[in-house]
Formats: sequence, C-alpha cells, structure tokens
Amino acid sequence: VDRTRSDMRIREREELVRTMFGQTRDGIVLLDPETAGFVEFNDEACRSLGYDKESFSRLSVIDIQAEHDAATIRETIRGILSGQIESIDTLHRRRDGSLMDVHATFSNIRHGGVPLICITWHDITAQKMREREQLAQMERLKMQNRIIRQVNRMEAVINGDIAQMANVLTEMLAVSMKLDRVAVWVYHDPDQEMVALDMYEPASGMHTSGLRMRERDFHAEFAFLKQNRYVDASDAWNDPRLAGYAETFLKPQDIRSVLDGSILSG
Repeated sequence: VDRTRSDMRIREREELVRTMFGQTRDGIVLLDPETAGFVEFNDEACRSLGYDKESFSRLSVIDIQAEHDAATIRETIRGILSGQIESIDTLHRRRDGSLMDVHATFSNIRHGGVPLICITWHDITAQKMREREQLAQMERLKMQNRIIRQVNRMEAVINGDIAQMANVLTEMLAVSMKLDRVAVWVYHDPDQEMVALDMYEPASGMHTSGLRMRERDFHAEFAFLKQNRYVDASDAWNDPRLAGYAETFLKPQDIRSVLDGSILSG
C-alpha cells in the first residue's frame, strides 16, 4: 500500500511538472550539449517559432539561432556547462525567416546520469524595439545639436549671407540626415512666388537653384504653410495639404515624402 501511494505521488508530481512545462508562456527546451539537438521541449518553444512538434524535434539550437555561427554556439555551450554563462539576450529565427529578440536563461541538469542544458526563453522583441527607438532618438538629438553648433559657427550665418548659407546648409542636412533632397526657398512678396536659392541631392552631388513656384498656382498650399508654419507628409502624393503640388511638382520630381517648414523674418 505504501509503495502504491508513493508511486501515485511520483506520478502526480510528474503530471504537475508536465502541466507547468506545457502551460508556461516561456519557450523551454532540454538541450543535448554534445549534439546541440533538442531532447525535449514544450509547446510554446515550437509554437513561438512557427514550427509543429515533429518539425521542431528534428532541429538543433544551431537551426534557430540567428545571431551566432556554429562555432560561437559551441563556445557558448561550453561556457554554460562551466557555469560562466547563465543568460543572454539574443535573436531566434522563426520558421518564416523573421527574427525574434529573446532573453534566454540556462541551467545545467542531469537526467539518468546524462548532462543536459535547460534553456528557457521569452520574447523581448517589443522591449528591444523600444530600446532601439530610444537610442535612435538620442542619436538624432545629438546629431541635431551638433548641426546647430556647426550652423552657429558658419561664416555665412554670422555675415547674414543667405545664399551662401543655403548652399552649405542643404548639403550639410542632406548628408547628416540621409535625405534625398534638401532645398532652401525664398518667398518674394512683390512677385508672390517662391524661388529655390539652393537645392542639393546627394545622389548626384549637385547643387541647383532658380526653380520657381508661383502662389497663384498653389494658393491653398501656400496659405496652409503660412498659417501652420510646417507640413509633414509621409505620403505626399495623397496628402490633401499638398494636393496642388502632386501632379506638377511632386510626381515629376519623384518626391514621395515631404517636410516643409517656413522661417519668418522681419
């Protein structure tokens, strides 16, 4: 009777472990450190990477690791076995080829005298995306501050030479901000038109000037810019604020997105 009860408790614990193993939202695999193959895994491990159980069972960690080559993976396994590596942030490749940022933790276990590695991972793609966006924003702010300092030291700015300033600024901004085209225009009130002082395109490396846009041809667009000071259009061809420009200027110039800002002086 005692042995029967003991066997029942063992089976109950095993069933509890299987339930926990199967229902956790983390991917869990037992890894053979010799072959890097999967000895066992839970449903979430294969589901999160887009595999069915049969297909996933034929894979190894080398097949799903998107950041390191086989030699680096072997070196990592040695580090895990020695206790030097307990967790890493890395990339897994899904079955469809897309990538997933994961935080993986490792522990060494023995089963039947055989050493295995238990790998538990969870998806941190959203977190990494936020971190990359924050880093990119910081880099943009640093770049903007650097450009402002450069502009403030420009001789053309100090001397009030607008034409020379435009020539330097268009190239500086296009190169620094990786833009396809930057232009500085001046609005001539008596003629009611804008004239391009300088337009720079990095692809050709050329500066051009003299392009004109008359207010009577783009009355609504000019009025909006005067009133609102800027227009930011990611889909310029279909943005109603730029409707008048689309056929006569944007499409012929292959301009797909626009940031127009007005600078008022005097």
